[in-house]
Amino acid sequence: MNIRNPTFARMLGALAATCVLALTAACSQVADWFTPPGPPAAEPVALTCPTQAGGPVTLVVGARANSPRPDLPIEIQGLVREAAKTSSEVQVVQVDGAPKVTLEATFRTTAQSPEAQQRELEKFTENFATLLRELKPKQPEADVFEALRTAALATPSGGTIVLVDSGIPTKGQLSFLEGDLFGAAEKPDEVTGYLTANRLLPDLSGRSVVLVNVGQTAEPQAELNENLRTRVVSLWEDVASAAGASCTQSLAGAPARESAETDGVGVTTVPLPADPVFKPCSETMLTDGGPVGFKGDLAGRVKRILVSQGVDADRITTEGAGNQSKYHVPDVGPDGTLLPGPAAENRRVVVQLSCSSG
Repeated sequence: MNIRNPTFARMLGALAATCVLALTAACSQVADWFTPPGPPAAEPVALTCPTQAGGPVTLVVGARANSPRPDLPIEIQGLVREAAKTSSEVQVVQVDGAPKVTLEATFRTTAQSPEAQQRELEKFTENFATLLRELKPKQPEADVFEALRTAALATPSGGTIVLVDSGIPTKGQLSFLEGDLFGAAEKPDEVTGYLTANRLLPDLSGRSVVLVNVGQTAEPQAELNENLRTRVVSLWEDVASAAGASCTQSLAGAPARESAETDGVGVTTVPLPADPVFKPCSETMLTDGGPVGFKGDLAGRVKRILVSQGVDADRITTEGAGNQSKYHVPDVGPDGTLLPGPAAENRRVVVQLSCSSG
């Protein structure tokens, strides 16, 4: 086993030493005609992406606040197991404020029987999963996009990148603290168009991408409703596709709302779109990221819904203001590229309630 992580090396060192000593003693008794067994037989993995397991695997792991504890589902354990069987490299990129490769491991064995090989393989995968649960962030905040870029550079063509994170970054190109990213995720092609135009996308060509529990959060981050979870998943699927991924797949489980141990390294909670509150003599903004979304040339639909609920049509006036509205914010960059965050802010309905005349 080739391990480039001191903690992991200690965990597996005793096992490896025992095996080497035992095999050294046994080798002198092996007949000349004995042929060592080949690698353990391949087993199927219940994933459509990648279509065939056994290549390198890079796990992008959000062992951080606000994201569920990174327990690997059985499908991803299978990917790690099959990569180990072929001595393909298994790597971990940790999601924090400055993502980097924190673990590189390659499984090799000198065991002389299939049974001994299997025992070593099981120990390798078990200890790998244990190490993931013990990961702790080094830098505050979470830059998921940069972690994906780091994984793309570290993973050879034919490998698989697995993002195990909520997918809600608080730093970097897709920070959900800047602009209405929940609204922008309604039109992920605008996001990928901006990233493509500015040459910011990682190169994922020839690589498979699997999303695990994206859109799922942990305390103290508020839980996303189904609509927002769907938007976040679609955003990262579109990013992977635009970056050239050979295939993508999302695995949605039901993780506990328990965060990983963080040693006090914090991540800012992201405010979620709030339900509108209407008051007389006031204005209420209905953003695209909220429960009432915006559709171009359909603002009159709001009026029709209100009338259907019994409001007198003569009391309602609608107007489509577009970029001439006093609420419009600049959403085009110096090079003419549409800025996804501001563009999402401009997709909104403003409800003005006049004061009662009586």
